[in-house]
Amino acid sequence: MPAIPPATLNTVAYLFETEEAAVHGVPSDGATAFLVFVPPTTDAMGQEYVVTNGHVLGSKSELWVRLWGPTQEPFCIPATAWMRHPDPNNDVVVAPVPSGLRGDLRVVLVESFVAKDQHSIGPGSDVFMVSRFLSHDGGPANQPAVRFGTIAMMPNRPVPFDLPDGSRIDQVSYLVEMHSIGGHSGSPVFVSPFSYSAPHLAAQWVATPRLLGMDCGHFTREEKVDFGHGRSGTIRVNSGMAVVLPAWRILEVLHLTPLVDARRAGRSPSPSSTQPN
Repeated sequence: MPAIPPATLNTVAYLFETEEAAVHGVPSDGATAFLVFVPPTTDAMGQEYVVTNGHVLGSKSELWVRLWGPTQEPFCIPATAWMRHPDPNNDVVVAPVPSGLRGDLRVVLVESFVAKDQHSIGPGSDVFMVSRFLSHDGGPANQPAVRFGTIAMMPNRPVPFDLPDGSRIDQVSYLVEMHSIGGHSGSPVFVSPFSYSAPHLAAQWVATPRLLGMDCGHFTREEKVDFGHGRSGTIRVNSGMAVVLPAWRILEVLHLTPLVDARRAGRSPSPSSTQPN
């Protein structure tokens, strides 16, 4: 496949529990998020949002967000600013990006979201995930990693899925053979190869990745182990199968009345304020 555009890598944000952890890049702290952009309409402003899993926010009072730019200071989003999906079986939260940070963002356009009735993808379709690899994430600067996989099952029925707090949800999800381990919650998952277009018959073709959805976690299974000397037990083994929330479920949150009303109450940003991937 062709090289992934750097702007796509830079749509990913890192999440931390404290400002100090965000500044110094504490490797054991935090998770992944990404930025999306809802474009302006005739009666509403455009708005950038941070998107991640509901279980990442959990019961925390706030999350600190660190963007890709080396000059961007981490910013805090309190728990009250995150909007949850009304369906508890939808593990996603979104929050608006503060207006003062709109000068140099990389975003995923909602127009690139894979639709529910999309028939051009299916089991075997190639995908890639851009995420924070906690074991080697760049330290004080974001350095996302990319994992590659294939769709194993389409989101035709809810998937029973255990959250880190021990609760269980039945979430409509893609199952993706991601060749990865856990720890990538909140990461965007894109369809590859890219869809290509040649505007104005230009010789240079432009790659536009489509958003399949968001990684929510990986299935594990129990295996019996013989420890020797008459001792045995079970251990949990990662199956490599990722649970990916469909992009259209994220779109449902972005269309909730409070967020729509907030966009209608504001002013549209200048056309150059946001750089799509």
